[in-house]
Amino acid sequence: MKIVFLLSYPIYHDFWTKEQWLKLINQNRWIPGILSSMGFEVEYWAVDHSPSVHTSKLDGFGDYTIRIFHAAKKGHQTKYDFSNTMAEYAEKNPPDIFLIKGVDGGIGTRLIKKVLIPESIPYVMVTGGEYYHPLNKQAELIIHESDYQKRRLIKPGVFFWRHTEPEEKLIKMQKSIDTEVFKPMDGIKKEFDTISVGRIVKRNKRFNEIGELSKHFKVAILGDGPYKKTLQQKYPLIHWLDRVPNADVPKVLNRAKLYIHPSAKDWIITRDFYPRAIAEAFACGLPCVGFDDAIQKDIIPNDCGIIVSRKNVAQKVNSLLSDTSLIDKMSLAARERAVTLIDKYSAKPALETVFNKLELAISE
Repeated sequence: MKIVFLLSYPIYHDFWTKEQWLKLINQNRWIPGILSSMGFEVEYWAVDHSPSVHTSKLDGFGDYTIRIFHAAKKGHQTKYDFSNTMAEYAEKNPPDIFLIKGVDGGIGTRLIKKVLIPESIPYVMVTGGEYYHPLNKQAELIIHESDYQKRRLIKPGVFFWRHTEPEEKLIKMQKSIDTEVFKPMDGIKKEFDTISVGRIVKRNKRFNEIGELSKHFKVAILGDGPYKKTLQQKYPLIHWLDRVPNADVPKVLNRAKLYIHPSAKDWIITRDFYPRAIAEAFACGLPCVGFDDAIQKDIIPNDCGIIVSRKNVAQKVNSLLSDTSLIDKMSLAARERAVTLIDKYSAKPALETVFNKLELAISE
C-alpha cells in the first residue's frame, strides 16, 4: 500500500523557509517515518514557493520521500494557498490513500475536490487545531487530538449547522515530542514566573489575560507575528523574547516556573485544543495553565497544571506560584506524562488503529 502524508498548509504559512522547515523534526516528520517502518510505501507532500524532492532519513524511523510542490496563491491568507502541480501529479501518480494534516488548509481542500473525490481516492483527515470541515464527511476516518474535538464532531452543539460524525469514525492521536530534546535542564535560573509560546496574530491567539498578569508577575512571551508590535506597545512589562531556533526552545522554556497558553475562545477562532507548546512544556517539566473555554482536563490533568477561567486567572496563578511544593509535584508529573504518553512514537497506536479499521472496511 502506498500512502501520502499531506501537509495542508504551505510551508511558509508559519514563516519557515524551506531550508528551516526541512530541519524541523516533529510529529509531521515522524508519522511518515512510523508508517514506513510499518512496511508501507510512504511519501510526505508539502507546498512551497519552489518545487524540490528530498529523502528523509531519521534514526529510529523508516525512510521516505519528501515531495515539495509549487504554490499557487489564492488570497491574502496563506492557509488557503494551494498547488495545481500537486493536483496534476496526484492524478497521474495516485497513492492508495492520503493522510491529510490540517482539515481546513487550501492545499488539502483543493486536492480533495479536484482529484480525490472525482477519482475515488480515499483519505483520512488528521486534525491540527481546526477539527471541523465539510469535507470530513467524505473522509474514511478522522484523527483528532482532544476529547473536546471529539464531542464537537459527534454533537456540534452551538454549531448546529455542522454535520455530525459517528463515534466509530473518530480516532484519538497524542502529540509527539522528542523528550530527549525537550527536558528539564539543571543550572538554568527560573527567571520568569510564566512563559507563553505562540504565533502572534490578532485573532488566533489571545494575549489580554497574559498581558494583565505582567502587572503582577514576571511574564515572558516567545514568538513572532504581525501583531507583535501592537502588543509590545500595549503590554510593555512583558518580556518579549525574540524568536529562537527550535533547538533552543527547551532552554527558553526552562527559564520559567509555569507555562500558560494564550488560546482564544473556541467560538471566536482559537483552534488551540491541544497545543504542541503544552506538550513541549510538559516535557520540560513545566506545570501548565490553560483557559477553560478552549483547553480541557484530558490535555492538562489536575496533577500537571490548572484550568482557569479568564476572570480568575491572576488569582489561580498566584495561588499556584505561592505553593512551591505543589509546583514541584506537578513538574514531576508533567515530565512523566511526556515520557510515557507523548514521546516520538506516540502516534503509532492511532496509526495502527487507522489501518486496522481500513483493512476491516475493505474486507467487508
